[in-house]
Amino acid sequence: MSSDQTAAANTLADRGTLSSAYRRSMHALQTTFGWSGSSNGAEYERQPLLQDEQQQQLGQNQAGTSYGSVLDLPPERRVPKPKAVKSPVRVEAKVWFANERTWISWLRVSLLIGSFALAMYNSANFFSSHHHHDDAGRAKGPQPSTIRNFSLVYAGISILTLVWGLFNYHRRLHLIRTKYAGDFDDLIGPPLICLALFVAVLLNFITRVQQYNAEHDG
Repeated sequence: MSSDQTAAANTLADRGTLSSAYRRSMHALQTTFGWSGSSNGAEYERQPLLQDEQQQQLGQNQAGTSYGSVLDLPPERRVPKPKAVKSPVRVEAKVWFANERTWISWLRVSLLIGSFALAMYNSANFFSSHHHHDDAGRAKGPQPSTIRNFSLVYAGISILTLVWGLFNYHRRLHLIRTKYAGDFDDLIGPPLICLALFVAVLLNFITRVQQYNAEHDG
């Protein structure tokens, strides 16, 4: 301890600061455990341990040392709060398997939509050979051209699903190899595919309802 700090401690002891702190501590213990204390305990709690001149003197003595609170230092001398840094993580085997399972799921959805599009396209030949007209000359049943058009739409969605799943597989594969510590979430592909399917099914339903109403008019 330096001579300045020793002098400051002696000054505090001479002025009764240590005894006041002791009395306040004893009063806090008595209040916590329900002991009967003196009536002057509240006054001790309200009184500051250091008077203004004592605080100034103690601050001047400790200005050149590394003791005390960090808040006592000026802002330019305080250590800034470090920023969060993402460090590389350990890649386990289940991460590779999860990426492959995700790619297989995309592939399964793509094959399902593609099979539906192929079945719809082949059914257009059946409706073209069984297509007939009523007495007024109006066509009855689904139009073969409409069926082919919608089958091409579903085929396009199937190809889009396959390409996006393959792209995501290679993108995550690169992130895993580089030990990327961030997120692997895909917030674009699934909503995009769902929206495309919803629009295709909705247009298919509206077209069929219009054809049905045209067949039964009059």
